[in-house]
This record gives sequence, structure tokens and C-alpha cells, in this order.
Amino acid sequence: MWSPRIQLALATSVLVLSVASLYVVLQSGSDEPYWYFKESDAILQIGVAMILMLLWVQLAAGIGIGVVRRRISRWWILTFPWVIISEIGLSYSSRGYLGDIAHYVTQPQ
Repeated sequence: MWSPRIQLALATSVLVLSVASLYVVLQSGSDEPYWYFKESDAILQIGVAMILMLLWVQLAAGIGIGVVRRRISRWWILTFPWVIISEIGLSYSSRGYLGDIAHYVTQPQ
């Protein structure tokens, strides 16, 4: 019925993505406002955040397919609100970074 190996893989994926997403969001909050451009900040706040957002969408799609095909428990649907919260947090981090760069770096002062 429901493979324990698949369930463990999903749980591990949710945990790893959650920790990585939390790191990006908390790093953004602690570094704001971004007064000057730094390449490592751009990579984290844009590159890593976008990759995490894509992985969250792929995980949600996999969970949805798994539930529809009855390969995993329908209880996994309860992860969808966490996926949405993570997506929103990551998108706010990226937009906040871009807003700070646009405001403080690219506009003449």
C-alpha cells in the first residue's frame, strides 16, 4: 500500500527544504536593509531562493500525484499549507532584496 521508503523520502525532503528556506528567510531579515550590492547576497536571495521555490513546487506536485495514485497517504495533503507559507516567505525575501537594491544601490542618493 503506502511505501515507508517513499514516506521517509518525502519527510526528509520537507525537512531539508524547510530548514533551507528558513535559513534564507532569516538571513534576509537579519541583513536588511541591503545598502550595497554583494554578490553572495544576490546568489542567496535570488538564486537559492528561486531554486528552493522550484523544489517546493515539485515536491507539492509529487505529493499530489502520489495521493491521487494512492501511493502515499492522503494526510500528506496537509503539507500544502506549509508549501504555500514557504513559497510566500521566499518570494518576500527575494522581493525585499530587489527592492532594497533598487532603492539604495541603483538610485542616485
